Amino acid sequence: MRDLLRIYNVLELFKRKKYCTKEEILEAVGKSEDKTISYETWNRLRKRMDLDYGFEVIYDKAQDMSYLLEHHKVDYGQLMGMIHHFKTADLLQRYVKGDKRMIDHLDFEEGLKVGQESHLNDLQEAMLKCESVVITHQGYTKATASEITVNPLYFKQYQNRWYLIAESVKDKEFRSFGMDRIHDVLSIGKKFKSRLEEAKKAYSQIVGVTLGDKSTKLQDVVILFEPDQKPYLESLKLHHSQTVLEDTEHRYKIKITVKPNYELQQQIQKFGSLAEVLEGEWECY
Repeated sequence: MRDLLRIYNVLELFKRKKYCTKEEILEAVGKSEDKTISYETWNRLRKRMDLDYGFEVIYDKAQDMSYLLEHHKVDYGQLMGMIHHFKTADLLQRYVKGDKRMIDHLDFEEGLKVGQESHLNDLQEAMLKCESVVITHQGYTKATASEITVNPLYFKQYQNRWYLIAESVKDKEFRSFGMDRIHDVLSIGKKFKSRLEEAKKAYSQIVGVTLGDKSTKLQDVVILFEPDQKPYLESLKLHHSQTVLEDTEHRYKIKITVKPNYELQQQIQKFGSLAEVLEGEWECY
């Protein structure tokens, strides 16, 4: 965890400045611990950043400064987002450890039920080994649970709930399963060829976790909002493709490139009369 926080601070530094001095890098490395870090410690971290994550810090002798080169081993945004969550959890843990009264000042949404954490371990092990599993899952609209054999691919968070994204062995379709609705996980030891990148691409083209009809095309959806909704849309984007088309005193218009689905419709309808879909081969009721 300590090294991840150090990496986060270094990447944040290079996000702000293309070229950085040795002193600036050392300060960034020790930022979370509020102490001076030795060059030897930084050198070990630098090697790990390159080997494990594909972020190479290169020294430019002519300028006596360093710059960052990405080899795309991992997704920059996803890594930074993950570490940000870890940072927040670590801070809250320290608050509670320092003063137990802080428990009364924290209120979390309900997450995984007690005992379901073990499913995370079983599924992540199956993901890394590329082994199929049988999960016992009860959908939100189902009265009883059923078994389904899947190839687990990755975990996805949406609206503070975690989902398993997997390939159904039976029909080879990608599906999402709420982690809080998985009752049991059984490994069957059968290897599969991972379609992780294909699944991530498919889910990156939608809002939420419902892929919907295969015939739905990837399209530009233009939405007009009342200008006072701008702060909310900037802090919680509808989709990672969101771009601003118009930003005036009276109009705030954005464009997202997605395959429209029910969850997109839900998100837009939350704004009520403050939002209007202007373009897109799709009707938001």
